[in-house]
Amino acid sequence: MTTQRQDRFPPWALTLCTFVGSALVALPSLPGRMNADALDMYGQGLGTPLHDWHAPIVPWLWRLIGASPALIAVQTTLIVFAIVYAVVLTCRANGLSSSRALVAAFGFALLPPVLNHLVAVSKDTWVAAIFVAVLAMSSGPWRARLIDVRAALVALAPSIRPETVLLMPVFIWGEYVLAGRKRLDAIRYAGVLLMVAAAVGLLVAKVVKPEARHAEGGIFLFDLAGISIRTNQLLLTPASFPANDLAVLRRHYWPDSLSPIAWSEPPSEMVRFVVGDDLVQLRRRWVGAIIAHPLAYIDTRAGIVLSYLNGHWRFHPGVDLNAHIHLFWPGPNEMINAYLEAVPRWLSSHWLILFGSLILLAIIVRLKLQLRRPEWMVYLVLGITYQLVLLPLIVVPDYRFGYASVVLFFLILGLTLRELAWLGRAQTPCLLRKPASRSD
Repeated sequence: MTTQRQDRFPPWALTLCTFVGSALVALPSLPGRMNADALDMYGQGLGTPLHDWHAPIVPWLWRLIGASPALIAVQTTLIVFAIVYAVVLTCRANGLSSSRALVAAFGFALLPPVLNHLVAVSKDTWVAAIFVAVLAMSSGPWRARLIDVRAALVALAPSIRPETVLLMPVFIWGEYVLAGRKRLDAIRYAGVLLMVAAAVGLLVAKVVKPEARHAEGGIFLFDLAGISIRTNQLLLTPASFPANDLAVLRRHYWPDSLSPIAWSEPPSEMVRFVVGDDLVQLRRRWVGAIIAHPLAYIDTRAGIVLSYLNGHWRFHPGVDLNAHIHLFWPGPNEMINAYLEAVPRWLSSHWLILFGSLILLAIIVRLKLQLRRPEWMVYLVLGITYQLVLLPLIVVPDYRFGYASVVLFFLILGLTLRELAWLGRAQTPCLLRKPASRSD
């Protein structure tokens, strides 16, 4: 069984080296790559009304501290550090020495599919940081002691990415597996998770008090537009599409993105997000359309899912044009962009992540590696589930969705390949090899 090697690298030195290296990784793209969503959150941090479209608790905290480019840069650097340090600790728990764990972690961070969104001011990067942190906490001798901390961290994810609430049963099942199928530990984990999630929800509702804009309406708008085009009948409600003209909808419609029918020109020809009774009516229309036209719905979803799996918009190149915040060093950031652009597109595709995860899971189970490292199986299942959950929910095919699954896949892939290499050495005839050691 792989054990954590005892070496002379003091913990403080390991932490310091990880932080310095993480800062260097983040440096060229500081204060962080920011798309329209991130800029909207930053605007809320500066004082525009808070709303529930983009993790309102984050801009609320920025506002309390004092939103500024320096604050965003510090947060971005800390998120990079959190991810890289979690990888270092996971590698240590799997038998690597401190020095080799550092090399492995920074090689991992510079891998293009990981670096794509590592230095981004993005909800998806923050969720990835939570997931890889709880994987690290599940990997070492501290697993049992940190059960409550893991539950509390996971409970934060829905306040950042609401769809992650659908993953909570997987996390609870995973804790049951990690605890050696002890029901009391799983019940304890579930209890802490639910209590912290409820507390965060109460904080958002009673203290943050964001305006309700119901971003989920985008799913209804996109699907109804696609079904309307395919059935040649306008299914959008009058409130959600004031133009009320199928020809107008057809002129703007793209099969793989909501953007051209929601945020283009002219505004009078765009679909609109609705609230209250109008949202209820739109949701009913959406459910009815799926029941009445299941093949058209599947075809509508297929268009955007294929673009997503192909790796559309693999990375955000910098900070979108705005009046408040800009890249500190555009030149070095362009060098990083050139590096990310030079790699083959398939390496940053979700086809690789989804089917690679399924194949890797089959290998782990076939070789019974989950008996020694159950967390590998648990977090692969989590990553696969997250990818599948996203497929009926996305309305733009950006690569950043499911970034947590990307990080989990490549980390567990590296650990598994190392394990297989060790098993191969262990099975080499003793006359042809020196005695193997589990610690590198």
